[in-house]
Amino acid sequence: FNNLGIKLFYNDLVLGFGNWNAWWGPGIHNSLILSNNAPGFYHYFMEIGDFENISNNFSYNFKFMSSTAIENLQGYDYFYSAWFLKLRHKYLELGISRNVLSGGIDIKWNAYDALQVLINSKNILMWDSINEYYIKANFENIDLVIFFDIGIPKRNFAGKNQNVYYDHAVATNMGFRKKGAMGFKNILFGAEYTNLILGRYFNIIPTPNWFDNKNYNYSSFRGYRWSSHSGTDSDDFLLFIGYEDQKKGIVYGLNFERHGVTYNFPP
Repeated sequence: FNNLGIKLFYNDLVLGFGNWNAWWGPGIHNSLILSNNAPGFYHYFMEIGDFENISNNFSYNFKFMSSTAIENLQGYDYFYSAWFLKLRHKYLELGISRNVLSGGIDIKWNAYDALQVLINSKNILMWDSINEYYIKANFENIDLVIFFDIGIPKRNFAGKNQNVYYDHAVATNMGFRKKGAMGFKNILFGAEYTNLILGRYFNIIPTPNWFDNKNYNYSSFRGYRWSSHSGTDSDDFLLFIGYEDQKKGIVYGLNFERHGVTYNFPP
């Protein structure tokens, strides 16, 4: 059954197990490391139910999750583990996430190992990991949101040492959304651009597909990609405008995507 699970609440702490899909990031169209393109996979999680205040102007939110075994194309089990942190100060929000894909090869590795890998970093040089950071400014007085999101993978590329080329294939997502313009408070518009094409060392080694590791089913589940919404080796531009009030809304969007950019011309 899809979207099935259980949550246990203790004050503001939530413990749970389920296969809800998930979304992470400041965008409304694209994400870099976790999207809801695919059906959700079963995972354990612990989270703060809502933002917790540290002071009058500072609050935080935290979530930890780790999947159960997912069988890859070679018949081995792999796992996804991650933690997500949001920090808010007045109109600014900082998001930080650490994501590890482990297992997927002929080695003794289970869900308990994957649950701990973010803490003990066991065999971490064997696994793919992504550190992701975003900053979002929410100016509520003028209904304007601006954000910039960056993901930095750390894995072996073309047989090169991942500590040397750790920031190869960096991906970004940036954009804004605004409500109210030219005296019309219910007009909304915005734009987003996501880029997973060009790595920093493209003149030394080819920029690989960010999610091209077969050990993890190319970051997909049941044939659908659960990672970056934009997809492998792609960029994605969205422009939208519309009208929204408390009872109704209509939005028109123009979306231009390119796929297979690095190794195909035209993409």
